[in-house]
Amino acid sequence: MVYALRNGRRVVALLSFLLLCCGVHVHAQRMAVKTNTLGWLTASPNVEAEFVLGRHISLNMGVAANPISTDNFKTTFTHFQPEVRYWLNRPMVSHFLGVTAFANNFNMLVKDVHHKGDALAVGLTYGYAWVLNDHWNIEATAGIGVMRYRQFKYDKGAPKPDAANDSKTTLAPVKLGVSFVYIIR
Repeated sequence: MVYALRNGRRVVALLSFLLLCCGVHVHAQRMAVKTNTLGWLTASPNVEAEFVLGRHISLNMGVAANPISTDNFKTTFTHFQPEVRYWLNRPMVSHFLGVTAFANNFNMLVKDVHHKGDALAVGLTYGYAWVLNDHWNIEATAGIGVMRYRQFKYDKGAPKPDAANDSKTTLAPVKLGVSFVYIIR
């Protein structure tokens, strides 16, 4: 199981690298940086970069983390999410459809139960970008897909199990966001 999840992370990283390095012409004047406000509401700093690859295609790469940890509440995680988008109009304007994947490593304490593990997912997204001016947009996006997680689940004060004792493949939301976007030209 651990081997499969590690290989899954490698596949996501390899696909992201290949997308960045493929022979598609990148329009240097069309790049954006953004942050998801819904992530910040959960105290999860995040940043994304989007690169225009063609007339209707862009690549969005996002990272997020959550460093909150106290004696009674813990919700630390790291998250990496690449997404290829097809824009119905032109990149960074109006409607888009996307294919996304993510890799996530988490460590949570919920109601005196530890949840330590990782998750991989792949799914489809839909979004819309509202143009505010030449450099600023607001973007809303949502997605659903298949997620596979594996975790060590145990009560607070109990020893951590030797092997993962909970895993599941399920249909799940893979993306949800309302982002402020700054377009670099």
